[in-house]
Amino acid sequence: MYLIGILQAFGIVLGDTLYNLYIKFIGINFDIKAFTFPLYYLIGNALTMMILAGPGRFATDTLKNIGTWVYGVAYLLSFVVEIYLIKYVSSTELSILLRLTVPVCIILSLVFNNRKPTKYDMITVTTILIAMSVIFALQDPAYLINIALLCLTLAVLEAMGYFIPENHSTNEKAIKESGIRGQMRVISFATFVTSMMVFVALLVICAIDKYFGLFNALGFETSLVSFADFFHLPTVLTGVVFGCCIAPFIRFFQWSASYKITSEGVLTILAVIPLVTFVLEWILVRTGISPTSHFFESNNSLILLGLSIFMAVGSWWGAYLKSRKHLKDINGSNIISKIKNAVKIKDKVISIGHSVNSMQDYEIVKITVDFYEQDFDKASETLDIPAETLKTLYYGKSSYTLKADYSQHIHKVFINKIFYLDQLTKLENRKGFEAYFNELRSEKLDFSLYYMDLNGFKQINDTYGHNVGDEVLIAVAERMMLFISDKKAKAYRFGGDEFAIIIADQTDEAKIKAELREMIEQPITVEQTDLIDTLTPRISIGKSSIFKEEDVKIKDVLQQADDQMYDEKVASKAARA
Repeated sequence: MYLIGILQAFGIVLGDTLYNLYIKFIGINFDIKAFTFPLYYLIGNALTMMILAGPGRFATDTLKNIGTWVYGVAYLLSFVVEIYLIKYVSSTELSILLRLTVPVCIILSLVFNNRKPTKYDMITVTTILIAMSVIFALQDPAYLINIALLCLTLAVLEAMGYFIPENHSTNEKAIKESGIRGQMRVISFATFVTSMMVFVALLVICAIDKYFGLFNALGFETSLVSFADFFHLPTVLTGVVFGCCIAPFIRFFQWSASYKITSEGVLTILAVIPLVTFVLEWILVRTGISPTSHFFESNNSLILLGLSIFMAVGSWWGAYLKSRKHLKDINGSNIISKIKNAVKIKDKVISIGHSVNSMQDYEIVKITVDFYEQDFDKASETLDIPAETLKTLYYGKSSYTLKADYSQHIHKVFINKIFYLDQLTKLENRKGFEAYFNELRSEKLDFSLYYMDLNGFKQINDTYGHNVGDEVLIAVAERMMLFISDKKAKAYRFGGDEFAIIIADQTDEAKIKAELREMIEQPITVEQTDLIDTLTPRISIGKSSIFKEEDVKIKDVLQQADDQMYDEKVASKAARA
């Protein structure tokens, strides 16, 4: 699923690049009306997606979801702001300035999803802010404030357009239960209904302006929108054409990719848009198809090219470092085979039948689906079989089985993946720990074991209940995964509040323990029906060093680390007393 999200993000790159050039061309040549163009664009988009999706459910749930309305209004306003901003800057400049959506999305994720930015996110943000600063420095000072305000407004609106699909509960439900068509219905309902709502609102505004002079009263020299704008033929045609032909792909990829790889993950990949836009815009200017801009008439075009390359390389490097673990987990020996495997899971259905393996196949499918909390896409990706086949086996219980080769395949995948994972935290379990321990020993490598548990965890369970206790365990596991993300290490949960980390070298013990505490011992906000509280987990850590020339057993290594951890726990209690 993760790799498919990346491929969809590249689809957005192509679509957004076409849109940047398209809006620049028609904005200059046809005097497009800023308020009515996005309406016709989105109405054409919504109707096309409704036709492609066909009849079905999710309409009521989509209408009741507040995110639907926020998304629609934000998206429509972003079109309006973008049309005004494109009058001041070139398409390539605009695509660079729009990368401000990445830090905005990171802030939204931190505030609403409690997802802390990583150091790789900071690489991307720093790269973007440097490139934007240069663009601002090259602008005409007379228009700088206008450009800055429009850019900030547009970044917030565009960020909402990616953040909301990631967190839209109806979109998530449609993906899990009905696949592509269900998701397209949600997107089309959200787009169409919101477009109609704003369409009616604009008609009311036009009526008030016509009879009571609304815009004059507000201090505008001319009306921002009028009845005539709704019948401006170039605006209607250009909006509907792009909305019907290109926009459905952009909109679907936007919602789907944001759910699969997070909103800021998508926007980081989109950092390549300025470079692609620059190349295409330069070609169009040189061939006379598109009018030139001040950048292509000056020496600043080389600066713009350099900025585009700088931002694409910096952002993609950060994205690669952040995503490499996900990519490593996808089946395939190289990137081409990984892409083929990811796509084939979605596109094909494996033949099924009846045999003595029916119950075994069903049990594996059921355990895997339940492990991922009914997320059929994740279960499908893990077992490397199509989602539709997975659903047939799951709902058919023991009525069906896979062909022999695929049956053997999912048994092997299950043992290598699900069998070694802890269901609550998704860390590897003790079986996974033992397998990796033995692997390192067979390779004659030195490594270190850090064994830890949470201080006072029983009191948390007794005071707040096991649901809150589970939240704490999940938060600790996520922080452990963040800790090992840039190290040659693996994290494990043995059960209860006991965790372990294997680091495949002999690093400084004091430094590792300090970094672990700094990462894990951060406040966790927990919510219950009648209160919101903050808990700060505390850990005790023991270490055991394993050298390649030593003949040691797992139980002895664990006992040594456990003894050191216990001594630390006792010392900590004594110090507090």
